[in-house]
Amino acid sequence: MAGKNFNSNDPVANAIAVKRSGQRTAKLQQRIKVTKWIVVSLLLLVIILYLLFLFFWQGGAGSGDEFGDFTVKIDKGQRNLISLCETSNFDDPTILLKGTSVHDLWHNGRSWIPENIHTEVDGGAHSKTSLNKPTPTEKDPSYLAYTFHLKNVTDEPIRYTYDMILVDKLINKQVDALDAIRIMIIRNGESVVWAKAPIEGTPLEADTVEFLGEPDLLEVANNEIDPGVTDRYTVVMWLEGEDPECNNDIFGNSLKFEMNFNVQNKYKESAKETSE
Repeated sequence: MAGKNFNSNDPVANAIAVKRSGQRTAKLQQRIKVTKWIVVSLLLLVIILYLLFLFFWQGGAGSGDEFGDFTVKIDKGQRNLISLCETSNFDDPTILLKGTSVHDLWHNGRSWIPENIHTEVDGGAHSKTSLNKPTPTEKDPSYLAYTFHLKNVTDEPIRYTYDMILVDKLINKQVDALDAIRIMIIRNGESVVWAKAPIEGTPLEADTVEFLGEPDLLEVANNEIDPGVTDRYTVVMWLEGEDPECNNDIFGNSLKFEMNFNVQNKYKESAKETSE
């Protein structure tokens, strides 16, 4: 078979062919090297983005989350019925409160929650955290606390429902922080504490209501409010130190909650008027 690149009778032609072959090999090796660098760079970029995602999702060195670990919402279709505001003067009414985030919570006790937790601030976050502190005590507790207000902006009495949903969670070491968390909801001075039933079947503490399930943790209906009246809410969350599921492996978990308010009776009245 005749060859076009090599000629045993022509040394010059053979040298040219070898040179061209060497140039092709060098170019191929260069392309492989560039491709490797591109692949490695892309992998590093993916790893960096993943780490940044974990950093901000879990809170990092600061909240890193625009909406915090606890938010409060009203359906946008009900903005003309009820309204939210952190402050009692309703100088900035809204349908979304971005809530608050608290990191490095330690164990706490219900008796450690200040008696004036519902009135110690006009509104907004007033949490206590164990960040850069020794183990909390009754005098130095660790909890999330957020106070806000809901107003009836109509000229008629209304009834509304509120619920709380577990939006997201990150579990480390197979221990779920939800097992030991307590959620106290105070409305106009009246408080209710919610919790998950202990895994071992031990009873909940006195005056504690069991979560409905997951992710829909709780729901309270038929909250009545007169025209122009404001309801004051304080939500407090802590890891109950007396709970058997509250051990060291529970720390490092991340939980995100959303509290929703919905008017019950106005939609029914509107539907009735439309049908007539």
